[in-house]
Amino acid sequence: MSSDSPHRSLEAKRITFAVLTVSDSRDERSDVSGRRISEMMERAGYRRREKRIVPDEEEEIERV
Repeated sequence: MSSDSPHRSLEAKRITFAVLTVSDSRDERSDVSGRRISEMMERAGYRRREKRIVPDEEEEIERV
């Protein structure tokens, strides 16, 4: 399929993404990078499935 294909834009809208921030010092309000990447991806036509912030601890990261 060439990049000119009309189906290309439809493919982007079907893709979902998740943002995982690993930090001991960030919360929803202070997670600027997580918020920005979400906004950029959504503007590009992708759908965010989930956004989470977990402590920088091995067990917490593995659990996600």
